[in-house]
Amino acid sequence: MKKLIAICVVIVLCCSSTTAFALQKQSMFTTDDDKIISQSGFDDIIHSIIEQIDEGMMTTFIMDLVDFGPHPTGSPECDQAAEYIYDHFENMGLEVHYQDWYIDSSLYGKNIEATLPGIDESNDEIYLISAHYDTWDNSPGADDNSAGVATVLTAAYILKQYSFNHTIRFVFFSGEEQDLHGSHYYAKEAYDNCENIIANINVDMMGYATNPLQESKIRIYENPLSSWIVNEYTIPISQQYADLINFVVLVYDDPTGHGSDYLKFWNFGHDALFYHEYKWNPYIHTQDDTLENMNVEYATKIAKFAIATLAKLANSPIADNIEPETPSFPDGPSNGLLFIKYTYTTSTIDPEGDDIYYMFDWGDDSNSGWLGPFNSGEAIQASHTWIKLGTFGIKVKSKDVNGIQSDWSDVHSIAMPRDRSNTNNIIIKILEKLIAIIPPVLIAMFLLLT
Repeated sequence: MKKLIAICVVIVLCCSSTTAFALQKQSMFTTDDDKIISQSGFDDIIHSIIEQIDEGMMTTFIMDLVDFGPHPTGSPECDQAAEYIYDHFENMGLEVHYQDWYIDSSLYGKNIEATLPGIDESNDEIYLISAHYDTWDNSPGADDNSAGVATVLTAAYILKQYSFNHTIRFVFFSGEEQDLHGSHYYAKEAYDNCENIIANINVDMMGYATNPLQESKIRIYENPLSSWIVNEYTIPISQQYADLINFVVLVYDDPTGHGSDYLKFWNFGHDALFYHEYKWNPYIHTQDDTLENMNVEYATKIAKFAIATLAKLANSPIADNIEPETPSFPDGPSNGLLFIKYTYTTSTIDPEGDDIYYMFDWGDDSNSGWLGPFNSGEAIQASHTWIKLGTFGIKVKSKDVNGIQSDWSDVHSIAMPRDRSNTNNIIIKILEKLIAIIPPVLIAMFLLLT
C-alpha cells in the first residue's frame, strides 16, 4: 500500500504541470510535413526541464527503493524493485517490457526498458539513459544505485510530456554487482540486431558529497569514440546552464575497466558516458549506504545535468542520410591454428560517399571495435588471434561518419585447430585451461621455445 501511495503522489506532482507541458510541447514543432522539432526556443525548454527536476521526487524514489532493503540480483526483493519500476513506467503510459537474461541456475535476472518514440518513425536513432537497480547483498543501496534509478525514473516522468526528434529509452539493469551481466546481455542484443544506439548516458553512484568543493565537481567517464558527446554536449551544457547546474566537469577514461554498465556498451561499439559523483562514497556495499549518508541535493543536480544532456541529444537534427551498403563477405582463412594471427578483408560503399567505420565480430565473444574512418569503397583489413578450440563465425558491419549503421555481412567460418592429432588436441585443451591463470605472453613464449 505504501508503494501505491508513493506512486500516486508522484503522478499527482507531475500531472500538476500538464498544461504547461502541453503548451511547451506545441512550441517545439514546425508545421511542415517533415515534423522536425524547431530548435528555436528549445534552449528555453531545456531550461524548463532542468527546473522541473525536483529534489522531493528524487528523495521519494530513493526512499521507496531503500525500503525494499538489500535487493541483490536473484532475490525476491530485487524482483519487487523491478516490479516497482515497471509499474511506474506503465502508469506513465510508456511502452515497457522486461528483458530476461540467464547465466546459470544460480545467476539470472531481468532488465527493464521503457520507450518514448521519436516523432519520425523512419528515423532509427536511439538515445538511452540507464542505471542498475540491484544492490550488494548486505546493502540497502541508497547511493549505489537508488540515486541512479531515481534519475532515470525522473527523466521518464518529465521527458514523456515532450516529443523529440529521436527515440529515447529508459533502461534498468540487474546483475551489475555480479560483473555487469544485465548490461552485457542488453548491449550484445542491440549489437547483434544492429540497433542504432547513438549514445547512452549511464548514471551510478551520484549522491555523495560532504562539502561545497565536492558538490561543485562531477566526474564524466568517456572513451575515445564517445568523446564527441562530452565535447559537443556535456561541456556546452555545463556552460550554457551554469545558473542551474554549475559544475566543474572532470573528464576521465577508464583504463582499469572497473566501472559500471557503460563498459558493456563500449565493448559492443556503442557510445556511452558515465555520470558519477566526484568523491568516492565510502559507504557503498555496506549496510550504511542509506539516505542519511547521501547528499540528495547533489544527486539532484547531477540528475539535472544528465537529463539535460539526454534531452539535447534526443532533439539533435534528423540527418537526411542513407546507411552504407552491407559489407562484403570477410575474405580470409577458413582453417587455422590457435595463437596465430589471421587477417580478413572487406569493403563497402556509402551511397553518399561518406567515410566509413567497420567492426568485425570474431565469433568468440570479442570484436575489433570500430575501425576507421576509411574511404568509401576502400578495401580494409583486420586481424585476430583465437585462443580456444572451436568453429567461429566472422562477420562485419559498417557505419558512416554520421553513425548510421549497415546490416551484418554474411558469416565466414574458421575452424580451430586444423587437422590436429588427438595428442595435440589434448595439449591444446590443457593450454586453454592454463590461459585463465597464466598471462598469454608466457604461453606465447612457451610455444616459441617448443
